[in-house]
Amino acid sequence: MPIRSTAVGRSWSASCDLTARWALAYAAALDFPADPFLDDAPSGGPPVAPGFCVCMEWLVAGSGVRDEILGNTAAERRQSVHAMQDSVFHHPMSVGTGIEITARVVRVARVSAGSLVELDITTLEAASRRLLVSSRFSVIFRGVETDGEASIASAHPPMPPAPGEPGLADAPLEIPIARGLPHTYSECARIWNPIHTERQVALAAGLPDIILHGTATWGLAARELMSRMPRSLRLLRHSARFRAPVVPGNSITLTTTTRATGKVGFTVAGPNGTLILSEGYAEFG
Repeated sequence: MPIRSTAVGRSWSASCDLTARWALAYAAALDFPADPFLDDAPSGGPPVAPGFCVCMEWLVAGSGVRDEILGNTAAERRQSVHAMQDSVFHHPMSVGTGIEITARVVRVARVSAGSLVELDITTLEAASRRLLVSSRFSVIFRGVETDGEASIASAHPPMPPAPGEPGLADAPLEIPIARGLPHTYSECARIWNPIHTERQVALAAGLPDIILHGTATWGLAARELMSRMPRSLRLLRHSARFRAPVVPGNSITLTTTTRATGKVGFTVAGPNGTLILSEGYAEFG
């Protein structure tokens, strides 16, 4: 069924508890440093890795409510791939808090691969109504038509200019991707789509194999960029476009393309040089 352009402007919400168990599992799946991300002994619990926001966002971005609003079928859902994630971290997340997540469709468009859907997603601390994270999320339904194109103004802040000057880069870093990482990440992040774990489903969807979640690649890039910064600096924004899938069992390479004070541009490539993440941007402060 075609994606409905009338979905633009529609919004829906979900709620959850941000538990230490969930935050620890996410950090462990992506091999964040045990100190401090796996230490829940201090008062207040473990720090929550910024990229954990995608786990809570999946409650709206991957929900059946979204499918009802867009009009896609279960089979078409399996044709969807994450295309972009741009998250602004307004305040640190804390375990033991109630969370409210709201998604709003801001764009439906035709692209060469099928249909593009873009969402604005906000994550609030339920009790205080404090804004924790705001994200721009886009997904492509491969081979799926839309009945038209529509868009509204996004509340998400525009991207700043590229940081620094070309050539001011750190040494490229190779990151091995274990064959079982999509399975571990699916369960720990609670983000499940069978194209990431069931090879039969992935092949039927036209993929070469099971593929790693785009948010996992994005989270691994955040992990390494954070490791290159002083702990006193907090990740304030993390953004990238997802260009090609990662087949687990291979390695990816993170390259920082530019660097300025607190700002880094980056890309991630596959073993044959295929661009996996492009237009990467991270800001610290």
